[in-house]
Amino acid sequence: AVVSTQSTGAECEAVNLGTDATGTAFADPEWVQADAFGIPAPECVEADWSRDNHNGNGLDGFPNVYNWTVPSHTISDNCVLRLRYNITTGEFAEGGFDPEIDASLNANNNNDASELDVATQFGLTEAEAEDRGYQFENNPQVEVFEDSGVEVQLAINTAQYGRTFQDRSHVFGIRSKPEDLVEGQSIINMNVRGKRGNIVQLAINTAQYGRTFQDRSHVFGIRSKPEDLVEGQSIINMNVRGKRGNIVQVYPAVEYDFQPNRVQMQTGDYIHVQWTGSDTNPGNNDGQGRQGTDRSNMILIRNITYDKEGALLEQTTANEQQGQWASNYPIVITNETSFMGLTHADIISAALIEQTQFGGDMEELDDAGTYYNMGLRRITTAGVYNYMCTRNNNFSNRSQKGRIVITTAPFVQKKIGVSGGDVELPNGDAKLTIDPNALASAILFYVEEEEGTLTQSTAEEVEARRRRRRDTEEEEETVDEEIATEENAETGSSASKIIGVYPQELVLDKSKAHLKVKYTADAADTTFVAMVTSQGTYASLPDSRIESMGSGEAQFLISSGGKYQVLKYPYVPVIIAFCILAIVLTALIIGMVVYFKLNPSSWYRVKRMFGGDV
Repeated sequence: AVVSTQSTGAECEAVNLGTDATGTAFADPEWVQADAFGIPAPECVEADWSRDNHNGNGLDGFPNVYNWTVPSHTISDNCVLRLRYNITTGEFAEGGFDPEIDASLNANNNNDASELDVATQFGLTEAEAEDRGYQFENNPQVEVFEDSGVEVQLAINTAQYGRTFQDRSHVFGIRSKPEDLVEGQSIINMNVRGKRGNIVQLAINTAQYGRTFQDRSHVFGIRSKPEDLVEGQSIINMNVRGKRGNIVQVYPAVEYDFQPNRVQMQTGDYIHVQWTGSDTNPGNNDGQGRQGTDRSNMILIRNITYDKEGALLEQTTANEQQGQWASNYPIVITNETSFMGLTHADIISAALIEQTQFGGDMEELDDAGTYYNMGLRRITTAGVYNYMCTRNNNFSNRSQKGRIVITTAPFVQKKIGVSGGDVELPNGDAKLTIDPNALASAILFYVEEEEGTLTQSTAEEVEARRRRRRDTEEEEETVDEEIATEENAETGSSASKIIGVYPQELVLDKSKAHLKVKYTADAADTTFVAMVTSQGTYASLPDSRIESMGSGEAQFLISSGGKYQVLKYPYVPVIIAFCILAIVLTALIIGMVVYFKLNPSSWYRVKRMFGGDV
């Protein structure tokens, strides 16, 4: 029996579930409603783009991930996480979300065409579509050109994806260009690959369309936070993913890596470093240490001493950066070694791992246990820490490294896509809102807060930007004409913290991106919004961009990333009024003093009136 998720209680209870193998009738279904859990609705976001057969890696070369914040109300030793994914293709109307497309369109026989309407999408009648092969069926032979008698077939073998093929050598000749060709023009050599023939067939397996794949369930427990933890601080769970072997041997899994391998935290947050290994990997899989085993450790990378594509500059200018990803040697650990504020014992423990079993060397951690648990640790020292695993660092193809960035200022990061969303600082000082359809794809937004005051660029900063554009061929910055920049922009003192919105170079629809900032100002102050662009240009936003300003909260429209701040200066008419009042009062006092000096009797009468001695 098929029951739609939109079915009513009556429809559900009317379903006849039939009988079991013995002929015994199943009990009648019962529609039971449960009270709401009283928790926020789940997030619904579009998936990040990824190339086919690239192990989920995104545009930045790192795996696409979803950072799940474990809800505090879910405390149980028996939790189930269910991972599923669906596939839809362009053959389905409305991207596969047309409610009219369901299993009722399937063919009764796998060799027959389904009833899915493909003809309309290509402007064909049903008869034309059937005659030319434009039907949703297994491996259809399609006549692409009308009345040509030529049919095409797509041949796709998924077993040939994501592998290395044999090296083939080809002998060919290179001839001189004809003498009558115009000099300086390119020649494109257009060829047809493959063998000659007039049959092309689409490799379509209808059983693979519009279905759910890889239903994987994981059972785990969620425990309460220790009572002595500071409230409002995040806990980062640091693990290791992957398995022993090279990329071919581990496919469709991946080689070793820290997970997450890039972390940003705030001082005061907590980190829980733990991972598990194995002694039962395939015996012939590549890797260091005893065959069949995997182990990990965590040790800071040493600094590099030469410039490698700007790495040396990054290392020396970053906020207390330790090590560089370009290096492949660990540091020498001393009593002065700083790693997130961990104790010396913790640093040694993560690097050497406790010896708990015997049968190998500790140089490659063979005698270390399969499970490592540092425990919960509070982060106290800001900085940029690059670390590595010394065992899984074969120069040929393995590089298990990670980076932890720790700041003292509040920050938040979140992906927002076509459906829009909000990013709000944990302390509520700022909130970025992206309207639906403002973005074409999912973007990772990062919002941070910092102290200071935005100011106009100095002559040296302007000259530095000019030289940078000249040396790097950076494009000249274009700022909206309605925005006043540099000497034409307003200036003032800080009324709010500086709010950074990243990526700074991102261009947004100024009517669909809103930034709300809390500020403090007196009633007599004039407030406005200043910004510094990704290239360092100071500007002030016009009144047309200000959606609201008052009661300590400003909301305004932004058209790009950058740094934003509410500034203030005293209201000029009020200053003038106070100045006039002060002048009048001063003149009045001076006039009274002169009058009473010239008329002492009047002064005596005033004193007697108020009970003063004469």
